[in-house]
Amino acid sequence: MADLTTRAVEAQLNAMGSQTFDVGVFVPSKDMMITKTWDKETVLKSVGYLKYQNQRGAHIYVRPAGEHNLSMIDDLNRGGIETLRKGGVEPAAVVETSPGNFQGWV
Repeated sequence: MADLTTRAVEAQLNAMGSQTFDVGVFVPSKDMMITKTWDKETVLKSVGYLKYQNQRGAHIYVRPAGEHNLSMIDDLNRGGIETLRKGGVEPAAVVETSPGNFQGWV
């Protein structure tokens, strides 16, 4: 059985509907961005590595690679997500990037 993070990542990847993903690991202490383009299976196999990097202070992002039909709305709170929904916009994925701060992929 996959851990909670792996299940959340898999749900995000499925909702985004892409075959490949850009994965970024920004390491603030080194002012360095590591970017990879991985298929879904590789992203899921790499969750442990990504969690480890995040625990060490790195910022992680995952987005569809190449052209896609999603737009990301950043810095939403729960009220902002609800406002989207009340306006008829149901995000394909909502990602909590830090406590109480979300990205909505529409």
